[in-house]
Amino acid sequence: TLDYISFMDQEGSHGLASTEAPDQAITEASRKQPEAPKPDIQEALANIDTTMGKMADLFEILIAEKANKPLQGERPTGKKRTAAEREDDTAGGDESESETSSFRSRGKRQRREQSPDAISIHAGESEDDLAQLLGSSEKERENEPDTEAEHLLNDLAKGLSDDESTGPNISQKLADIALKRWGKQLNPEKLKSILEKYTRPENCPALQTTNMLVETPNRDNSQLLASLVDTEYSAICSLEDQPNSKLLFGNDLAKNLKDAKEASSLSSSMKRPTQEQSKEKTLEGGTREEVTELLKQIRNSVSEFEKYIPVILTYLQNLCTSFKAGRVAEHFTAWTKITQDSEILSNITGVVIECTETPVQLNLPGQKFHPHEYQILDAEISKLVGKGVVNKVQPETTQFISSIFLRPKPDGSHRLILNLKKFNETVVYHHFKMDSIYDITKLVTKDCFMASLDLKDAYYSIPIKASDRKYLRFIWKKEIYQFTCLPNGLSCAPRVFTKILKPALATLHSMGHISVAHIDDCYLQGQTYDKCVVNVLDTFMLLDNLGFVIHPIKSILKPSQQIITLGFLINSLTMTIRLTSDKAIDLKKACKALRTASKPQTIREVARIIGKIVASFPGVMYGPLYYRELDKDKTQALKEAKGDFDATMALSQGAKTELHWWECHVENSFQKLTHEEPQHKITTDASLSGWGAEYQDISTGGMWIKSEATNHINYLEMLAIFLGLQTFAKNLNNTHIRMCDNTTAVNVINHMGTSHSDICNNMAKQIWEWCIDKNIWLTVAHIPGKQNLVADYESRRHQRESEWMLNKALLSDTLIKLNFSPEIDLFATRVNKQFPKYVAYRPDPNACAIDAFTLSWANLKFYAFPPFSVIGAMLAKIQKEGGQEYVCCRTGQPRAGMQKRFT
Repeated sequence: TLDYISFMDQEGSHGLASTEAPDQAITEASRKQPEAPKPDIQEALANIDTTMGKMADLFEILIAEKANKPLQGERPTGKKRTAAEREDDTAGGDESESETSSFRSRGKRQRREQSPDAISIHAGESEDDLAQLLGSSEKERENEPDTEAEHLLNDLAKGLSDDESTGPNISQKLADIALKRWGKQLNPEKLKSILEKYTRPENCPALQTTNMLVETPNRDNSQLLASLVDTEYSAICSLEDQPNSKLLFGNDLAKNLKDAKEASSLSSSMKRPTQEQSKEKTLEGGTREEVTELLKQIRNSVSEFEKYIPVILTYLQNLCTSFKAGRVAEHFTAWTKITQDSEILSNITGVVIECTETPVQLNLPGQKFHPHEYQILDAEISKLVGKGVVNKVQPETTQFISSIFLRPKPDGSHRLILNLKKFNETVVYHHFKMDSIYDITKLVTKDCFMASLDLKDAYYSIPIKASDRKYLRFIWKKEIYQFTCLPNGLSCAPRVFTKILKPALATLHSMGHISVAHIDDCYLQGQTYDKCVVNVLDTFMLLDNLGFVIHPIKSILKPSQQIITLGFLINSLTMTIRLTSDKAIDLKKACKALRTASKPQTIREVARIIGKIVASFPGVMYGPLYYRELDKDKTQALKEAKGDFDATMALSQGAKTELHWWECHVENSFQKLTHEEPQHKITTDASLSGWGAEYQDISTGGMWIKSEATNHINYLEMLAIFLGLQTFAKNLNNTHIRMCDNTTAVNVINHMGTSHSDICNNMAKQIWEWCIDKNIWLTVAHIPGKQNLVADYESRRHQRESEWMLNKALLSDTLIKLNFSPEIDLFATRVNKQFPKYVAYRPDPNACAIDAFTLSWANLKFYAFPPFSVIGAMLAKIQKEGGQEYVCCRTGQPRAGMQKRFT
């Protein structure tokens, strides 16, 4: 439809004249056109009525289809009104008043919304074009007769009629301008000013109430109908406006309806690129630039940061909504500014999966799902399709099909995992280092501030090279899908992603920031609040510019001295780290359920709980001491089941004891981020014949007893450490001791045990439990052998003359006959002691005292088997102090070569 303003402008709207001189050629061409015949107002109104009748019919058809009710007395949908029907529509009277009444009656039937001046606006707003079309000056137009309005009104009527007649050709330039401006909407402000400036001709009363369409574009009108149309046809309401068509839905409505119905079955699983591209364009344009500019301003005044956090979160939410798989490739230029690494830049555009050989698949994998999983899988696959993470493909001869399974997320949703176990066997493995929670704990300083940024769909941001996507396929409901980006389950994915992030982290480190990234979790730290805010801002802007999407919910933008990252609660005030409450409770319940299970559990379930236990070690100080019996049971059961994780297994008593420890301690356990510097240092060493130790220039050592000497040297080294602790730290509490040794025993004790040797693991556990009882923190460091001379000497020193002892059985019989029960052995070592309580002549791990001559013997019931050199001193002390004793001296000696009994 033409516009009321269009003919009003040509009648007398001088305000829109171009500031440039009118085109004289067009003016002359316009003047040479034959004069239009006198317009027929009634005919124009009849044609308007006819056109609006068609629209009313269409509305009624759509509403009837929505209600599933057929229209009665109406002609078939899409059938054009015949000339007779049009004549009937206009046969209500022979006067213009009756025609106008007929028009208004039909208009009332067909309109849902009315607005004053609501003619469909299709006028060009270019003043230059209008001036050229009018081809006259402002004064000339003022002198034009009113009949020009009648000519234009007649043209309007002809434009709205079904069977338009055409006149002679006009100049091509004029035609081009008309075509260029046709269908373009007039600016609303300009429209308002025109209507205020110019009035409607008095002899055109029908134009005041024609209200052919609401004063909105056709698209807005069609959207008003979307709720009334069946879902399968709703797509026609989203069609672009067709400026050369007088109909709301264009000239090909029947074809559009057919196409919409055929496409409806695919609409739920296919993304709408037009809408997403439009939104992405908006975000990458003004919105991103505005947020970046805002962050730069905040960087210079960090006190304003918290006020703008809601703005940042809204921006991030919009990014999450419009996420597209492989989006970092669209930011390639930004990557080239921070790295020139060819491998990283290649991965940005598309990761090439490096294989040892061409993957070959002989059989398709089987997969089973629980009934409730089908609906979840449908939803998850639909989400992935919408994001462009997966797409439907046709089969290929070289494709590789894998199975899929679900894994629950902490928020209750699920993650679809591609089971690439078989395919991963052909993927090349490269060793690499990934930062972990242990790296973070080494960075935390007293009272520092921390924040974290979580990358949403991190793997999905990295595209896979198109030629390699055929290896990442799965089948769902007889349809083949393939991943277009890094999937969860690809063995090389962690390394690829970690390496991609390295340039970003290096850039932040060069700016002086403390940052660590573990896959999609970025830990940020600053010694002060302001420094941490600047770290957050710089990291945010960099990652956003590189194409990553930061999760608005999982990220912690506001710096704090307590933060949850990677499942642990870090506190820089107390310098501790512990499991989050939810994780601790979950682990406690899992351990109790496994320990008290009435029937054997699968190896897979036991392995799952072992995984939870091991993952909790950074926040449970003594956790590594209490899982290896359980792990040993699992390893043995898996060996017997020939690798079948679904086989069942029984738990040993030792494994159940460990599970009970976790039940009792996991909720209250924590780990210190730092320990005080060691207050004591003990050096030990061992040989196959004995052990030695040194502490504060005091040395000791001894021979192995027969049962100890047969063990492996690694065990003997650990035993030497334990003996050194018992010797020099028996009276110490609440302290930190550093042990020094030159063997592999260092690692076993530092790791609180080993799975490679039961006897060494038991010794490590025994050492640590001894320290726990005394609240001693123990660290063991390696020392080169050439610096461990004293302990090494003591371990190899042979002192057999001091290790003599009587036969225990004969001594016991003798004491019974003498009716004497000694309480202490005054001259003994851990090797030749005759009674549990003894006194050694040098530092000894189990001796109750050192040097018997420093004690009072008056009230002691003791047994003495002294060395030759102290027999005289011993007898003198006995005579002086008395007491109850049994002294045994070796025969054949120059003095006291006899047994004496003192009472």
